[in-house]
Amino acid sequence: EIYDFFKQTPKDAIVASIEPDADNIPTFSLRSILVGEEYSISYHASYHQAFRQRLIDLIRAHYSPDLAEAKQFIKRYGIDFFLIQKSAFTPQYLLDNRWLNGLRTSIVAPEDPLSQTIERSLQQLQAGTVPALTRTIPPCTVSQTSMFFIVDASCIVRQR
Repeated sequence: EIYDFFKQTPKDAIVASIEPDADNIPTFSLRSILVGEEYSISYHASYHQAFRQRLIDLIRAHYSPDLAEAKQFIKRYGIDFFLIQKSAFTPQYLLDNRWLNGLRTSIVAPEDPLSQTIERSLQQLQAGTVPALTRTIPPCTVSQTSMFFIVDASCIVRQR
């Protein structure tokens, strides 16, 4: 269902997601994603640095209690949609997300900005901090499945 939805969006649409299923959007919908686990192989140092920064920015926007951070992220990267798993705002989601949890617990985790960002997000969720993006889901969801919300980024930018 999500791939069919994205097929109907403009060809230059960019989808932001920490969800592993987002890796298939380019193949099945012919739309771009900002980051994805399958695209994280570092062929070149510059690519790797830019990719990691995008992922750090996405995680911060996704879990920040300040909606301004999500709005800045959307504008910086030209995001059109977020694909959000319905359980994504729980600590268990981060612990069960093989990619993100693997990055969080890697051997270089204590010094790594990406690992620190994921750990900080997990700690905020465990402390009961509510990510600001959750407030935008009811008014900005343009499609949903049993597992996912597809959220319009331009609507998020208009929220207070």
